[in-house]
Amino acid sequence: MATTLNDPELYERDFHLWTQRQAAELRRAAEAGSNLPLDWLHLAEEIESLGERDRREFYSRLVRVIEHLLKLQFCPSAEPRRSWRISVLNQRGDLARLLKSSPSLRRFAESYVREAYEEASGIVERAIPDPELGLWPDLPRICPYPLDQLLDLDFWPEPDHP
Repeated sequence: MATTLNDPELYERDFHLWTQRQAAELRRAAEAGSNLPLDWLHLAEEIESLGERDRREFYSRLVRVIEHLLKLQFCPSAEPRRSWRISVLNQRGDLARLLKSSPSLRRFAESYVREAYEEASGIVERAIPDPELGLWPDLPRICPYPLDQLLDLDFWPEPDHP
């Protein structure tokens, strides 16, 4: 089904896409010189920023998932594994809700994996050495988890240590 600008269901189906389209329409109204006493350009920026907020949240949650999956896979310590698993489950649930309310975020998700991996692996590397966690092996240079695994509630990496 084609989505029009006046589609009242778009807000419910894909919030992120709705914000981007509404912002574009507000800018178009500003250019057209509407005589309504509204601050069109700032309204457009604020509406657009609502969608950008979802993109930032998606990225941030992806970083946490990757960070804790790396710790689960590469950390030789027995603890705090449970809290890392709980964190991964919580973040995955929130990511699923974000994608449900804004399916258009998925088109950004693949490109976020590389950047989120760099950030997450940097966090993990800065946590080393930790006397309680021990020394960790070198982390992979690229993310070892495809997006589908990062979002999969049932995926857990195999430990990379005895």
